[in-house]
Amino acid sequence: MNMIDCTEIGDESAKAMEEVLRRQPGIEDIRLGFGGTSITNDGVGKLLLAIAELRRVKQFSFQLKGCTSLTEERCLQLADVVACMPSLEFLSLGLDKCQLVGDRTLDRISKAIAGKSSLGMLHLLLTETQVTDEGFVELVKEIAELPLSALTLDVSRTAVSDVGTWRLCEALVDKPLSTFLLNLTSCRQVTDGTVASLIDLLRINKTITTTLFWLISTEVTPGEKKRIRSIQREREFKKFFVF
Repeated sequence: MNMIDCTEIGDESAKAMEEVLRRQPGIEDIRLGFGGTSITNDGVGKLLLAIAELRRVKQFSFQLKGCTSLTEERCLQLADVVACMPSLEFLSLGLDKCQLVGDRTLDRISKAIAGKSSLGMLHLLLTETQVTDEGFVELVKEIAELPLSALTLDVSRTAVSDVGTWRLCEALVDKPLSTFLLNLTSCRQVTDGTVASLIDLLRINKTITTTLFWLISTEVTPGEKKRIRSIQREREFKKFFVF
């Protein structure tokens, strides 16, 4: 259920959902969006307690874009809930513009996804958070061990740099990945080195057929953007966009 930007949605609605979930112990697909609503930090916490009791979840999407009341402890709780889902196949966490999210949260998310042998699709939205290369690299270490077929990472307007993107591309070289979306908009420490890493990845890993890369307002030069776009002449893609 997507309630993003529904300002009248608050803790009462969250409580109603909590009660519904408690009556559905076998539920396998949970998709909730609360960005732009009036839900409080406590409301999110109580809902997460209900979700934590569910052990058969295979698809989990929890979007909290711009929830200003969200504390770091609540974000850590969210990661702990993910850790309690042994059969997870799809995970999407939207913590974009949650200002208190940083490397500590990312480290907990990394631990939560570690060893999930069924996790094939991962979407993490972390734009305008306090995430740095250090936390990003730790996440990449766990991504390297997952059987991913689709990966979306939005770390725009964070401190992720060429070091983080290089480690990411190294981790994906031998993955059976078909879809790879990476948003680095306004990452001021991203330069032509990132483009070199992406080009190497696309030349080696031929399973990647759908790619979208956002390099807007980075230190990547026009010449390097042109060079990565030229990869389309070397092999076929279903979708290939560089912004």
